[in-house]
Amino acid sequence: MFTALFDRLGNWNPQLLRELKGRLRPRNLMAAIAVSAIAQLILLSVFGTQLPPSFNPHEHLRLTTVPEIDFTFGTSTLPNYPPNLRVESVNNDVGQLYQSTRVISTAEQPKPGDRIWQIDGQTIDTFNDSFANVVDALRGYPGNQSLVNNPLLEQDVTLLVERPGVGQLTLSLPRVAVSDIYSQYCATSPEITPSPYDQGYYGNSRCQLNPEQTEFEIDWPAWYQDVFRGASLMLVIGLLTAGSFVLIQNLDREQRRGTLTFIRLSPRSSFNILSGQILGAPVAIYIAAALMLPLHVLSAVGAEISLVDLGAFYLVLGLSGFLFFSLSLLVGLIGKGLGGLQAWLVAGGFFLFQLVIGMAVSNGDFGSPFTLHWLILFSPASVLHYLLGFEAATSSSQTFEFAAYRLTLLSFVTLFCVNSLVWSLWLWHALKRKFVNPQVPLIERRYSYLMTACFEVFLLGFAASSNSFQEDVVLVAFLNLLFLGLLIAALQPSRQALEDWARFRLAERRSQRQALLKDLVQGENSPAILAIGLNIAIALGLMVIWTLQRNMASSTHELLGYIALGSLILIYASINQVWFLTQVNRPEIWSMGTLLVVMVAPLFARLLLEEVAALASVQFLEAVAVPWLMTPIGQSYGWAILSQWLLLIVVNLVTLRQLQKAGESGSKNLLARPKSALAEKSS
Repeated sequence: MFTALFDRLGNWNPQLLRELKGRLRPRNLMAAIAVSAIAQLILLSVFGTQLPPSFNPHEHLRLTTVPEIDFTFGTSTLPNYPPNLRVESVNNDVGQLYQSTRVISTAEQPKPGDRIWQIDGQTIDTFNDSFANVVDALRGYPGNQSLVNNPLLEQDVTLLVERPGVGQLTLSLPRVAVSDIYSQYCATSPEITPSPYDQGYYGNSRCQLNPEQTEFEIDWPAWYQDVFRGASLMLVIGLLTAGSFVLIQNLDREQRRGTLTFIRLSPRSSFNILSGQILGAPVAIYIAAALMLPLHVLSAVGAEISLVDLGAFYLVLGLSGFLFFSLSLLVGLIGKGLGGLQAWLVAGGFFLFQLVIGMAVSNGDFGSPFTLHWLILFSPASVLHYLLGFEAATSSSQTFEFAAYRLTLLSFVTLFCVNSLVWSLWLWHALKRKFVNPQVPLIERRYSYLMTACFEVFLLGFAASSNSFQEDVVLVAFLNLLFLGLLIAALQPSRQALEDWARFRLAERRSQRQALLKDLVQGENSPAILAIGLNIAIALGLMVIWTLQRNMASSTHELLGYIALGSLILIYASINQVWFLTQVNRPEIWSMGTLLVVMVAPLFARLLLEEVAALASVQFLEAVAVPWLMTPIGQSYGWAILSQWLLLIVVNLVTLRQLQKAGESGSKNLLARPKSALAEKSS
């Protein structure tokens, strides 16, 4: 039976069968089982120790009065001066009473400021100026006796107090036995309001006894909810981090051994091969995660989370896994020179990202709607915001919103799925291209325009829900700078492709040439300046619409800043193009280093010139080099944009000269060969 199953699996996806044969070994299976079991034991042990202990009347009960009195006790060095005992505060909420008592009226209760003269007929000076003796007399002290049905519970404590403006009063307060154990998982009574001072080692809730007064009442749904929270974070962080690490490490091993080249020659499609990698390489991680599912499901049931909501969590977890594993494969294909360190860096980045987002969302601390709320669509732990009840229990400032609309669980899961599928499609577009031919650009130019529009829709959708426009406009501009900077690298052809394009275009007849404009917009080997310019225009156009919608009154400043930002990104693209046409080794390294200097140096200069930021010359430099900060005035932006365009013209003239030189030298070589061959033949 297993032979037929493996044959069928091999016919469907040979790469998956190959990975399973290499990974499903006893050692790997035992390690997966051990890791999953240890993680679950640690989780249960951590939360198990926070439960209240088994009830023991000798250890967990103490005598006090109703109400409970907090007092100040002081003595004097003067002779014949009695100790001073005054009521500092009165606490009527003493927690669960072990034995029912009579209810006294407000007039019978002590008040802050009352001076206590006698306790059960004994004056204060008979207690030998001892604080402990006063506590024993006031609250009762049973010694080693059990407080269950203790005679002291039937006796009242009689106080002779002196009340300012009233005189001396005699008060009788009942004694009761109360629990002195605290835990965040103890059940609370709706009739009792917790005191600010009512806290202990285990938590902030004083434990109550059950009706039979034999055990502490535990809020099991709250405990299961925290276990579910911990198990969910373990699943999210462990699955995405460990799975990404294994995929990148496996791909690096294939490249070092040279087997990746043979895999590329397979008649199978790139999707079939790469999906086999995703399904097969982390199979031990999948087994460990599957072994945690029973605890996860049981804790969800105990936390009163519906199976439909739980299914939503598993749906977004699966889509996130596909997205992050696809990104890991892409990083593994394009990453060079880092070796095994690359897997650790990527997995470490994923770990920190999922940990920060997961902890913030699962604790209800993600804050009010903000542009960076887009990050929640890349962490499946964000569904815990709804599953743990934060959406219903918190104020409107703790909601998730998109395009100024509050997201319900259904709309959030829908938006999450759309976001994951959209970016997974773009990743697989790049994966297929790089797997078949590592020399081609990551993204086809005709699709890059749609990808830019997708980026802007998601980014500005969350920015539209924020109430901090001035901060958002800087953040949106900066994120666009990062995205379009990555797009420059994704669309850049190799130096050999640029030289071939210039050579054969010059050698071809005009009638056979493709239209230059179409070639620059959709071609694969032509310079990418125009394509990047169109992507910048799409991004800036959508940003302008968002700005006008948010800030119709005064938007001239932001619009000039956007133009300066677009011009600066075009300068970056032109500098990158110059390096790829220069005869140097590893032009991408030179280009990256130059762009980093150009981006970072102005920021350091701005920090150094902070004290003279109001000068016109400094504002001009900021408008030229860091327009995404949106700080210069309109006049500075005008001169800065003019300067940027002049610099852009100069850099592109250099690029044009390089292309002409490459095309002419190549054409001369092509035309010189036939002439030399004819001369040799005639001789």
